[in-house]
Amino acid sequence: AAPEADIAALSAELHQRFSENDLEGAAQMADENIKMIGYGLGLDLEGREQFLKFMQARKRAFPDITVEHTNLVVQGDQVVVEFVATGTHTGPLMTPNGEIAATGKPVTLHVVEIHTWKDGKLVNLIQYQDPTSPLRQIGVLE
Repeated sequence: AAPEADIAALSAELHQRFSENDLEGAAQMADENIKMIGYGLGLDLEGREQFLKFMQARKRAFPDITVEHTNLVVQGDQVVVEFVATGTHTGPLMTPNGEIAATGKPVTLHVVEIHTWKDGKLVNLIQYQDPTSPLRQIGVLE
């Protein structure tokens, strides 16, 4: 199989594991020194443990959140994936201004990620999303 197909499948598997709550499995797909930048969320993380904690925090706030790919482009060792994440805010949501208690409201997030793969491991993840969108959807912002 072409390397392009291989890394596209890896990005799909990463999000499938996240959707199915296999966060340990998803974290194991990352290099131990993975770097993650989340523009909009103000994230700058390094290391597999921090990557796992990020995923755990998302699942705490939205335990049923799942990811559906809407577009995927492969170039060299990178995958650019556009996805829609849908879930229900039934747990505490951590924000820079503190914790927001569960509202029970559904959210739909539109996200773009750039995954860089090396030797079958995720070495870099850059994420773009509108941080105000979920806050508006759960009624915290007008």
